[in-house]
Amino acid sequence: MMAEKIISIFGLIFVTSFVAKYVGPSIYGDIALSLSIFQLIQIVSLMGSDVIFFNRISKNINSGVSLIKATGRIRLLIYLILSAPVLIYFFSSSGYIYILASFLSCMFLSLDVYAFYYDACLRSKVNTIINIFGLIFSLGIRWAIAFFKYPAEWLFVPIVLTSFVPFLCRFIFFQLYEGAVKLTKKKKGLYTKHLLSSGSAFVLTSISVALYTRMSIFLLGYLQGKDVVGIFSIAATLATSWSFILYAFITSSLPSIFSEKDKLLAEKKTANLNVLIIMMSFGVIFLAII
Repeated sequence: MMAEKIISIFGLIFVTSFVAKYVGPSIYGDIALSLSIFQLIQIVSLMGSDVIFFNRISKNINSGVSLIKATGRIRLLIYLILSAPVLIYFFSSSGYIYILASFLSCMFLSLDVYAFYYDACLRSKVNTIINIFGLIFSLGIRWAIAFFKYPAEWLFVPIVLTSFVPFLCRFIFFQLYEGAVKLTKKKKGLYTKHLLSSGSAFVLTSISVALYTRMSIFLLGYLQGKDVVGIFSIAATLATSWSFILYAFITSSLPSIFSEKDKLLAEKKTANLNVLIIMMSFGVIFLAII
């Protein structure tokens, strides 16, 4: 898990900033806006699958596998139907290639529910290894495009591969170990109905959270244009990239705090952790200012 975080941060700080400097704020703004739009559609198409699949698999693996296999088409259909108006509306846009790349990338993300399966089966190591491989592969292509000064349109490839490679790896492993599960047409219908009825309750909540975190990008795009969106996106990405260090300290300290039987001592440990996080944050802010 830590290796995946380190590679992600390395990519965010060095590769992403290198690529952003090469393509410029306008193209980076196109990519950020299009990804934000299709990420919202992806969330709707998932229909709360993360919660539903995790809950079902943790109780009954065979039933969870059947649910995953039975609902793939309906999730893809929802994604395609909701994406069609966006693709048509932006068809004449100068950055349409990035919109198409974002569409394909988020489509594979909406299909890649196998990550929930491995987490629920306590095999998250599989996800970590696959994610590391996908990150290195995608970041390597991004760096090569910027380093060798290939046309910016070539970013279409790593944008799509970022989600396609992990999806393909997880899909192959899933089929090798769970492909023997067969479903009748009646069972597929029942599982699909279950996902639609249960998942609809999670959609509004998920959309609300997603809109809240992306509202700044949409407002900047509407009021100031994609150039400002590009500058804001890369600045926000770089500004938050170091936060994994704080999460590592917090995660490593929580077991000690929760296992402490003395309430006063537990509160003291929590206070010390808060002081440490605040001091580290001020240190990073000071370095950023100077």
